[in-house]
Amino acid sequence: MKLKDIISTLESSVPDLLISQSAIQYNGIQYIEVGNLVPIRKAIRNIEKTDIASEIINRLKETEIFDISGDGLRMKTADVNELISDLNNLSMIAQEISKSLTKVIGEPAENSIFIKLPEVRDFNDLSKAADSFQKILSQTIVNEEINGEINIKSVENGSIWLEVALGTTLAVAAIGSLAWAAAVVYKKFQEGRMLSQTVNAKKIQNKTKQDLGDALKVMLDYVVEAEAQHFCEEHYGQADPEKIERVKFTIKELMAEMDKGAEVHPALSAPENVKNLFPDMKNIIGLASRIKQIEN
Repeated sequence: MKLKDIISTLESSVPDLLISQSAIQYNGIQYIEVGNLVPIRKAIRNIEKTDIASEIINRLKETEIFDISGDGLRMKTADVNELISDLNNLSMIAQEISKSLTKVIGEPAENSIFIKLPEVRDFNDLSKAADSFQKILSQTIVNEEINGEINIKSVENGSIWLEVALGTTLAVAAIGSLAWAAAVVYKKFQEGRMLSQTVNAKKIQNKTKQDLGDALKVMLDYVVEAEAQHFCEEHYGQADPEKIERVKFTIKELMAEMDKGAEVHPALSAPENVKNLFPDMKNIIGLASRIKQIEN
C-alpha cells in the first residue's frame, strides 16, 4: 500500500471507531447496549490493511462485535470498557501515524496521479521507464487543449511509485482516458498472445501461423487507431491525423509499460467521476472499450 493510501485509509477510518452506548437492565443485571458496530468493524478491517497495531486489532477481532453482522449488541459493562479502551488506543495510534507520515511525505498534490513503475534492476532500467512516462505524459497533456504540466511530487520505495502533479483536473482526466485506452489495447494484446501460444502448441503449418500473426497485428493496429481517434475527439475536440498519430504512439508506449508491470492510478482525493476514468488493472478481463459503450 502506498504511503499516501495509508494516510487516507487511517484518516477516513478514525471517525468510525466511535461506539454508541446506553445502559439497560435485563433480569436485574446491568448491561450496556452498544451500537455503530457495522462502521466500526469496517474501519478496523481497513486499518488492518495498513499493518499497524496488529495486537490491538487481533484482540478486537476476537470480541463479540465480530460474532454478529448487525449494528447493535448487548454487552457486560466490563467487556464494553475493554472494547472502548482498545478502540481509543487504536484511534490514537492511527492518528499519530497519519500525522507523522504526512509530515514526512507532505500533503497530497492537487490534480495528481500515481504511477507504479515496472520492475527495475538498475539505473538504466529506471532511466528507460522514466523516459517512457515522460513521453507518454508530455505528448498527451502538455498542449493548448489540455494545458497540463508534469511535476514529480514524491517517490516511494519498495515498488517504485511516483506521485506526479499534472496541473489541472482536465489533465488527470485525459491520463485516465489514455490509461483506459492502453488497458483495452493491452487486453487485446494478451488475448492475441494466448491465441498464438495455443496455435504454436499445435501442429499447424508455418504459413497458417504467419497468416494468424499478421491478422492479429492488423487487429491490434485497428484497436489502437480506434482508441486514439476516440481519445482525440473526447479530449482535443477534433481528431486530425497528427494528433491521432501522437496519441497512437502514447497508447502503444503505455501498453508496453503495462506489459512490464506498470500501473497508473488516480489520487484517492480525486473526484469520483475522474477516478472512474482509470482502469482497474486487476480486472483487465472485464474491461470494455468506451467506444463500444457509446455505440450501444
